[in-house]
Amino acid sequence: MSADRSPFEEANPHCLNSLLRTTETKAVVTLEDIYDAKGVKLWAADQPLTLNMQERLLSRTLRKPLELCLSVADGVTATDVVRQARRLLDEHAPLRKLLGEQAEQALALLGEVKLAGVPHLLLTASSVDGSGTFEHGVLVALIGVASALRLGWPPADAAAGVVAGLLHDLGEMYIDPGTLRSTAELSLDEWRIVTAHAGFSATLLSELAGYPPAIGLAVAEHHERLDGSGYPAGKLEDGISELGRILIVADVLSTMLPARDSAEAGALLAMRLVPGQFPRDVVSVLAGVLTVGHSAVPESFDVAALRRTALDLHRGLQKATAEVIHLCDTSALLAHQAVLATNARATCLALQRALDSTGVIALLEGNDDGVFDDPAAAAETNMVINEIKWRMRNLSRQIALKAATREGMPNPFKAVINNLYVRPRPGAASRGQAQAEAEANDAWHSQSHHSVLSIPARTR
Repeated sequence: MSADRSPFEEANPHCLNSLLRTTETKAVVTLEDIYDAKGVKLWAADQPLTLNMQERLLSRTLRKPLELCLSVADGVTATDVVRQARRLLDEHAPLRKLLGEQAEQALALLGEVKLAGVPHLLLTASSVDGSGTFEHGVLVALIGVASALRLGWPPADAAAGVVAGLLHDLGEMYIDPGTLRSTAELSLDEWRIVTAHAGFSATLLSELAGYPPAIGLAVAEHHERLDGSGYPAGKLEDGISELGRILIVADVLSTMLPARDSAEAGALLAMRLVPGQFPRDVVSVLAGVLTVGHSAVPESFDVAALRRTALDLHRGLQKATAEVIHLCDTSALLAHQAVLATNARATCLALQRALDSTGVIALLEGNDDGVFDDPAAAAETNMVINEIKWRMRNLSRQIALKAATREGMPNPFKAVINNLYVRPRPGAASRGQAQAEAEANDAWHSQSHHSVLSIPARTR
C-alpha cells in the first residue's frame, strides 16, 4: 500500500487479519449489508466475520469502508483501560513518580472515556492481537492526561489527552506487522510506509469516527518536533497544536520510562539533549518530578568500543555538517531540497552543540580508561553516545525520505546521509550485533540510493 493513499479505500489485508484473529475470542459481526463499488452484495447484515469473507473482501473495491460495516460484542471498555493503566503503574516506578498526585485523577478520566464505532472495533482488536498497540496507547494516554493536568488544563480539556493517547497508533494496524515490528534494517520504502501510521491514525479518527478536529490533528503530530526535524510534515513550533505538543512528549516518554534501568535519566536526556525539539513548558513540568538517580552500567560496557563509537560519531557529524553547509551554498538544489538543506544544517549544528556540551568527546579523546571507574560516569557516557547515535540515524533517514530526486538524477544529500549513519567497527557492541549491522550496511551500499536506506525500525 502506498504511503500517500488512504488506507480505507479498500479492505486493508493487515487490519482484516487482525480483525479475523479477534473473532477467535470476540464476536465481530456485520452491521449492514456489504456491497462492492459496482453494487454487488458481498455479505449480509447481522452475520459474523469469518475467514470465508477474506478473499472476497480483499479482491473488491468496497462501496463503504469495511470498518464502518462491522461491530464487536464484548469489546474493550473503559474499565479495561483503567485496569491496564493500573497494571502499568504497578509495574513501573518511574511512571508512578511521573504521575504522582495526578494519578487518581488521570485514572478517573481514563475511566470516563467513551468507546464506540470504529475506534472501539480497532482498539478491541489491538487488545488481543499481541501487537502491544493497546498497552502502548494506554501508557501514552496516562502520561498525556497527567501532563495536561500538571499544566493546569481543566479536566474536561485534559480528557482529550486520553482519547488522543489511547488511539494515536491505531494506524499501525494498516501496516504489515512484519515490517512494523522488524528488528532488521528497513528499506527506505518500508520506512516511508512505517512513518505513514500517524497520518493513517488521524484520517481514521476524522473520516471514520467523527472526533473533533483537534484530536485528529494532535494524533497526526505525535512524531513531529518543534524544530522541524520530525515527521510526517516536518512542522515547526508555531504550527504544532497544544494537544499535539503534549502527545509528542508523552509518546517519547512512553518508550523510555518502562524500558530499562536508568529510565528517568534516559528520558531527561532525550528531552533536553537538543534544546528546541520538545515543548519547554511540557518538559519543564515533567522533568521537575523525574530524577537522574542511580545509573546502571551495561553488562557489555566496553571502554575501547565506546571510545571508537563516540569518535566515529563525532567525525561523522562534523563531516555531515560540512557537507550540508556546502549544499546550502549551492544553487543546484531543487526548491524542496534547498529547504531541506537549511533545516538539516540547523539540526546538524544543534546536534554538534549538544554533543560538545556533554563533554563526552573531550573525555574520550584521552586514553585514561580510569575515568570510568565511577559507574555513574560510565553509564551516563554510554547513554549520551547511544542517544546521539540514534539522533544522527534518525536525521539520516528523515533526510533520505525528503530528498527525493527525479529518476536517474544523483542524490545531492548522499554524503550527508552516509556520514550521519555511522557504521559499527568490528568489536563494537556485541559481536552478533556488530556483524548484523555490518551486513545490513554492506547491503545498503549494493542498492540504488533511490530505493534503499538501511535503518532500524525504531519510531521514537
